[in-house]
Amino acid sequence: IYILEKHIPLKVGKQFLTFLEKQAQNLKFDTIWLSVYIENQRAIKFYEKNDFIEVGRLNFLVSGKGYENLVLSKGLSMNSD
Repeated sequence: IYILEKHIPLKVGKQFLTFLEKQAQNLKFDTIWLSVYIENQRAIKFYEKNDFIEVGRLNFLVSGKGYENLVLSKGLSMNSD
């Protein structure tokens, strides 16, 4: 999930996340997993505020340089509201 900097003031992140969660529930998924760059504190706070928890860490290599990421997870309720 990525919102361009110029669109952050529009507060569309929560709406987009809610939409994704509903789509995942409709597909009978019970968990959402994502990774976020460890230095992206704004995104980390957003996900934590929306009930994601850290479950691990991983590194992405880009042009030979490593970028540490947090792996976050959120369980989904299976009701269809």
